[in-house]
Amino acid sequence: QKWKEKKTCVCGGVHPNSNIPVFWIQCDDCKYWWNVAVSCVGFDESYANTHLKTWSCSDCSSKLSTDDPKKSFVIGDGDNGRSSTRRRRKTLNYARMVEGKDGTKTESPVSKHICLFKAGVYCSGQKNICGQHENTLLQKIPEGESMTLDKIRTHGLLKPHLFVSEKGLGMKLPSNKLTVRDIANTLGFNYPINVMDVESQTELIDWTMEDLVNYFETREVGTDKILNQISLEFTGTPLHEAVRSPSIVRELDWIDNVWPKSLKKNNGLHPKVQYYCLTSTAGCFTDFHVDFGGTSVWYHVLSGRKSFIIIPPTDKNLEKYEEWLCAPNQDSTYFPNLIDGEILKIDIQAGQTLLIPSGFIHGVYTPVDSIVFGGNFLHSFDIEKQIQIHCLETRTRVPKTFRFPYFVQLMFYAGSHFLKAMREDYENDDNGFNLSQHEMNGIPHLISALSQWSSSGGDAHRPGSICHASLHAAKMVGLLKPEFMISELKKYHDALTEKINVSSRRIKITIPTTSQKSKVPKIGLKNPLIKKEIYEQPNYVTESYNTTLSSKLAPLLKKAKNVKTNRKSHHFEEEEWVPYVSKKKNTFVSKETTKPRNILHISHWNKHVSTTTPGGEKKLSDTVCKKIIVRKRGTCAKTVKERLEGKFLK
Repeated sequence: QKWKEKKTCVCGGVHPNSNIPVFWIQCDDCKYWWNVAVSCVGFDESYANTHLKTWSCSDCSSKLSTDDPKKSFVIGDGDNGRSSTRRRRKTLNYARMVEGKDGTKTESPVSKHICLFKAGVYCSGQKNICGQHENTLLQKIPEGESMTLDKIRTHGLLKPHLFVSEKGLGMKLPSNKLTVRDIANTLGFNYPINVMDVESQTELIDWTMEDLVNYFETREVGTDKILNQISLEFTGTPLHEAVRSPSIVRELDWIDNVWPKSLKKNNGLHPKVQYYCLTSTAGCFTDFHVDFGGTSVWYHVLSGRKSFIIIPPTDKNLEKYEEWLCAPNQDSTYFPNLIDGEILKIDIQAGQTLLIPSGFIHGVYTPVDSIVFGGNFLHSFDIEKQIQIHCLETRTRVPKTFRFPYFVQLMFYAGSHFLKAMREDYENDDNGFNLSQHEMNGIPHLISALSQWSSSGGDAHRPGSICHASLHAAKMVGLLKPEFMISELKKYHDALTEKINVSSRRIKITIPTTSQKSKVPKIGLKNPLIKKEIYEQPNYVTESYNTTLSSKLAPLLKKAKNVKTNRKSHHFEEEEWVPYVSKKKNTFVSKETTKPRNILHISHWNKHVSTTTPGGEKKLSDTVCKKIIVRKRGTCAKTVKERLEGKFLK
């Protein structure tokens, strides 16, 4: 290898015998010298002095031959320096021991990843000691006015866009002096949230806004755990009135343009992923991920600063990403180390907005305390990538909680939307068309997915909300069945491509099911007496939330959660049940059918619900409680209702 023959570091430095004031480290095995810099060996001088006793270079550690040792280097852990996958060494924090606290501290791989992240190792977005060139993945836009729908129709949405100024974006935002306490005052201090422990990258549940305010205002820097809150969706809350997404996002978003407005207006039923508030303390790190359902993301830094490392969603990169997700040593592997292509590192300042397209793999680091507003959206200009990410999530068995809600239903409504547009384009004798080339290229992928969901055994072929949505989508275009709608989509797509002299493509993709073989073990199947479906849609809870009622219902919820449900069905969402009592049967029945069912449904009821249905049936009392369905055999539903009302609801 050339760099070894010349006895120089990978960065092109010279042997330390020359009079250059650079800190060097020698490999204990091959005796060659390396420059101590994050871009060369993965750590700096302070880390080497504090943690390393012995050290081996990447070539000696992995015993691999490579022209670029940076691509296989391993950071020493203080025991023998050969592999970060070995058991981590515990260090003593004597200052904490004097205070009477636990003096042991386990060194986490996340701290090493943050060190690499901050230095931009492997990134081509900045010029570093290795002479890497500037990155061309990012498109900077000084004014939001230059980002128009016509440009996206022409060029697509294939690169991340950084809006240096919020002027012209059409956003509505609160003051940049907004604090976490202000957010809690707006939502209510008992508003439930989840936070993430940065060191373990695990989610902590059952937190409230009051807990978050106390953490932000009383934490001790360097001693307390670093917690990150990135999942506060506030659609329909008072905070929503103060925030509005960029106008270009509202023009693209399928939830605003494809999802039936009647469903949003009547019962507020729609995917609630459009508005998130992220509150992060300095040092927060979110490991590399792809946003659920292949959604694109808008990301505005209200105060503070954020750093991103973004990796393009090429087929090879997504394959590496899927392997990394299923790897047993995922936590100790820094994902950019596996990528050979171009990688982007970007710092976002307060007042700037980032738009990340579908499928881009990215990690996020927070150098200072920050408040961010953002949201996710699906659109018409990269349908292929969105379905590809959905399939990846299914193969890797991502839990339902972390997936895009009502994804399949929204795809059927998108099919109805495209059929209307293609009918208009076909009947239009002018040269203008409603659909762009990017949309026409994505429609075959949508047709293939809809066909498989509607086939025998597919999600739309079984009773449930997907089946109802597919029928509703077909009726919106004057057809009786979703199969007829899919057939019409094929016919009009072929006719249009012939009309505009564009070759038609027949796309065949495979939509995986949970019964398909996977690297992730399946959940065992049982036939439980009690089955449950908990809807993960966020709901607004005021400060007067009945905590006593919640605690009394906790045993029932815990019992339902412990039951393993049948994963073969691959239901993404169950239909919404509206509970009421039938005078004839004294049982609970669904809104969709008059067939008596032995079902008790404890739902979110509020004061806006009328006391009687149009048919004269009596509603349950107005109560705020957890939403859960309980199906219990051999017990009259009326008896279960009376027992629960007498024990809990009072």
